[in-house]
Amino acid sequence: MVGAGLGGLAIIAATAAHATDSSWQGATTDWNTPANWSGAAVPDNLAIFTNLGSTSVTFGTGTSTTINTIEFTAAAPALLLHASALG
Repeated sequence: MVGAGLGGLAIIAATAAHATDSSWQGATTDWNTPANWSGAAVPDNLAIFTNLGSTSVTFGTGTSTTINTIEFTAAAPALLLHASALG
């Protein structure tokens, strides 16, 4: 049969993963709280520490954290990182 149409053609577009870069502004010490980061986004690519926010950062129990790079600017103070007990 000539001229038959393609009745239910669907086009599916995959969305690319987007790496997130953010600067620490920590009002609290929790790494995984979006409000502690610029743009309210927890980074998974680049975390930048300047002279803003808490100088103590905690990775909470039951959370998973992955980061490619942690960058400290010249103005960044010493930073204390805490990891909660695994379990």
